[in-house]
Order: sequence, then structure tokens, then C-alpha cells
Amino acid sequence: MLTIIRKSDNQPCGTIPSNMTVDQEILFNVLPNFGGSAEDYEVMEMEAPPPSLSEIQQQKIIELNTACNQDILNGFSSSCTGVEHQYNFDLEYQANMNQRATMFLLKPTMVETWWPTKDKGVITHSREQFVQLCEDAERIKGEKIFRYFEMKAQILAPTTTAEQVEAFAW
Repeated sequence: MLTIIRKSDNQPCGTIPSNMTVDQEILFNVLPNFGGSAEDYEVMEMEAPPPSLSEIQQQKIIELNTACNQDILNGFSSSCTGVEHQYNFDLEYQANMNQRATMFLLKPTMVETWWPTKDKGVITHSREQFVQLCEDAERIKGEKIFRYFEMKAQILAPTTTAEQVEAFAW
């Protein structure tokens, strides 16, 4: 950040984004708004002030929320078939899983369905196995969301320091 300093008292009186090039035209167009002429001011490179605790907390919460969502979308494992398999769980898979579970509710005679795994392709699941798959997905998703909210509460606790906030990791 570039800071405009009034020479007479060494006081900052404005800033210019550091990605702008400071040339005489800018000085003559901007500085008169502060009173005086361009010769009464100088432009100095100044460090931005450190972020406040609140800003650090909000940034960490955004970071953890993003990581939590990505972790959920990356999928999960389940042994609902008696053998552990890896399952996708992005938003499309979640919607499709809900739709398939609804079909089991609407069609009591439906006894099995196919469902894709990450590791073995499409496999058949009995009604009970698919219900267990849905329960596993909900439990795992819920655990991740609960973990996020626990971390968020700790981050926002009044006694938490900036260093403690920065140490949180997903």
C-alpha cells in the first residue's frame, strides 16, 4: 500500500493501492483534494496493518468451512455390503442417493438396486444394504459438519488468541 504523507507534519492523509503506478499526473490530480500542492506531500510504501483478531477468525472460519465441504464432497467409505467400498458423495451423488432412497419408500416391492462405487464400479445393493449406505453417508457427513461447528465455536471463543486461531487445521 502506498501512503500519502503530508510533509509539514509527517501525517498520513490518504492511500493509493500498491498496484497503481504513482506518477506526477496522479499526484497533481489527487493531492489537491487534500489541500496544498503536490510539493507538500510525498508517497511512501507502507506496510498494511496486521489483520485484527476478528479478521483472522473470519478468514479461518471460511477456510475450515471450505475444507469441510470439500471433505464431504470427496466421498466416504462404507461396509454396507459386508465389504468396504469407497463411494462418491458430490452434490449430484447426494441428490441421486436421495432419489433412490425415495424410490425404496415409494415401491415397497423394490428389493435391490445398483449403486456405483469408486473402487469396484457398479454393484448391487439389497434394500437393507442401501439403507445402511444412506445411514453411513448421513452419519459421516454429520460428523464432519459437527466437527466444523465445534472448531468454529472454539475459534470464536472470547479467550482464543490469534495464534490459536491460526493453528486450526482441517
